[in-house]
Amino acid sequence: MKIPITFVTFLIILPLFFSFIKAIIVWELETLPSVFGKDVILKCTLPQNCCNNMQSRRWLGGNDLHLLTMNGFSIDPAKYSEKFMKENKTSILIIHDFDIMDINVPYECIYGSSTFVKMLNLTEDKFEYHPSIPYNENTTTNETNTLVVNFSTGNVYPRPTCSAAMNDEDISSYMTTTAILKGLFYIAIITVTIVLTPASCPGLLIINCRIGTFLYDYELNVTCNKIINDSFDGKVNTTMKDSVLVVILSVTGIVFVIAARVGLKNARRHCYPERSHMEEYALPHLDKQQRRKTGKRVK
Repeated sequence: MKIPITFVTFLIILPLFFSFIKAIIVWELETLPSVFGKDVILKCTLPQNCCNNMQSRRWLGGNDLHLLTMNGFSIDPAKYSEKFMKENKTSILIIHDFDIMDINVPYECIYGSSTFVKMLNLTEDKFEYHPSIPYNENTTTNETNTLVVNFSTGNVYPRPTCSAAMNDEDISSYMTTTAILKGLFYIAIITVTIVLTPASCPGLLIINCRIGTFLYDYELNVTCNKIINDSFDGKVNTTMKDSVLVVILSVTGIVFVIAARVGLKNARRHCYPERSHMEEYALPHLDKQQRRKTGKRVK
């Protein structure tokens, strides 16, 4: 009985296939999120048959894929270190003080003849660059009692989302946030413009920004200057003075009208006294000359 050639080929290929599966290695970014300036870990899963016969372990990195570590030995211990986890069949590469030279470059994990290489790319869901302190800030108050705060975060990643509050009252509608991409990172410029009143002074302005998982607050004590207070007080005093003056003039006018009417009435009584019954009877019998003297008119 002849065995088909295809079956024989399958029997030959099958062990090679399983050997290939056992020899597969792969590395992944272990630190999530990865923060610039801190340690970042790459974890390489070694082949299933890795630990029976100890073969060399190597990590390569950079655009030229130069040697970083070999069997736990580092060419730059301050920058790279490797941990071998035999029970987990993993090799851990630790990149210390992670910076821009360590991103957007390939890394390769090698065990014996097995190898795996890929790019470590900058993405907003995996990497963060937190702002430095102190921040760049400029505060001015102009003649119209308008507070203007210009606030810059420096380099940040990913793009920040910010809000603002004055004395626990949300004033985000008075704030603009501009993120400018400079190289790999953003520079966030935040401007708050709001008209101050004595009711808001003294006050506490809080600018809250979230950069990935990182949250920070910037606080500014706001105090109205003397010009603002005097201006507001002057307006209040002027309004009160005007109101009092209107009331005084109104009362004086009423008193004057009443006094004028009373005086006119008295004057009429003095010039034209009421006639008695005798005068009414005798008046028609007076001659014309006497009538002119008395100033009376005959009906």
